[in-house]
Amino acid sequence: MKDTIYKVYIVNIGNELLTGRTVNTNLTTLANKLLPIGYEITEAYIIPDTKEAIQETLKKVWRDNSIVIFTGGLGPTKDDITKTTLADFFQKELIYHEEIFEMIKDRFANRKMEMPEQNKIQAFIPKDFTPLLNTQGTAPGMYFHSEKRHLFSLPGVPFEMVHLFDTYVIDILKNISSDLKFYTKELNTYGIGESKTAELLENLVLEDGVNISWLPHLGRVDIRLSGQNLVGIEKTLKDIQKILGKYIWGNGYKHPIEPLHLELIKRNLTISTAESCTGGMLSSLLTKTQGASKYFMGSVVSYSNEIKINILAVSPETLIKYGAVSEETALEMLSGCKKLFNTDISCVITGIAGPDGGTEEKPVGSVYIGVDFQGKIRVEKCLFAGSREQIRQRAVEKAIFMVIEEMGI
Repeated sequence: MKDTIYKVYIVNIGNELLTGRTVNTNLTTLANKLLPIGYEITEAYIIPDTKEAIQETLKKVWRDNSIVIFTGGLGPTKDDITKTTLADFFQKELIYHEEIFEMIKDRFANRKMEMPEQNKIQAFIPKDFTPLLNTQGTAPGMYFHSEKRHLFSLPGVPFEMVHLFDTYVIDILKNISSDLKFYTKELNTYGIGESKTAELLENLVLEDGVNISWLPHLGRVDIRLSGQNLVGIEKTLKDIQKILGKYIWGNGYKHPIEPLHLELIKRNLTISTAESCTGGMLSSLLTKTQGASKYFMGSVVSYSNEIKINILAVSPETLIKYGAVSEETALEMLSGCKKLFNTDISCVITGIAGPDGGTEEKPVGSVYIGVDFQGKIRVEKCLFAGSREQIRQRAVEKAIFMVIEEMGI
């Protein structure tokens, strides 16, 4: 690797992050945004809102060839001390910026709210720091550099942080690493765990400039190749495809709903769902992506037997004889869903998510998933492990993969 590669340090500030009251999504968001432009996080810190913690961390990370990204502590309250601490550390006075103050006033005015006097402190920025104007909130970000050292201070509110990163930070970082060629490619797998994947790839030989990492999800694993050796990455990609074969379902997708979405639109097909134990999770995923109205017709959350009978026309005799969690009920739910929405594809889920309700014959995790693709019907019995939420998530993803398989994607 070249000497020009920078070490990236992320510093997330906030007592709420340390107590667990707030999930630290900023770290994962930054990691996902940095890697495609050639930066891998060297170290990450979660620290409290104290002057001592901020300064001690700065002493560790402010070094040659370093990029430091702070999040949090830029608000107007007493515990928001990032700005004043940075000013003290770099021995810079705070300079008032009229432009920032006017933006803050306008934001309050547009919301028909009176601006508290303490918000004025957000218009002060340390000397020699470049303000990063925030149109999504009242706290501006800041950028400071000294030779081969760069510091960004961004708001802790996730959508404000993302806004400033996308508006300012990414272009600055691209300019810093303009001489660095960095590549990433991913393979998506399903039906195989992380340890088994690693076992199958144990004898894989990586060339210099090629790194491999496993990104496990619930029920599936993504394999990421990264580095400066594009030829080596592409060769390794082909080697992995030969080894894993049937387990690979995509290249670079974040979720299996993405290729399904693209194919439904491409082939002008419609889809509907009927869900029991998953309570609408499948339909929620199907409608999450813009453009879903072109193919998604509707859904029935048939959580109770009454809805199965009255809306989906499931026979009461079927429910009594076989139970709500059965192949027979799934077949009748499919028929009812098809008649109700008249779509090219119908998908149904009925099962026991737990933690109660299981029997010896039908334990917790028993789920029947049915797909009707243009008259071709398939019902599969599954047994999923995990918590209630994990079982529901596994069922939804299995349903998506069943639809994908029936469509021949």
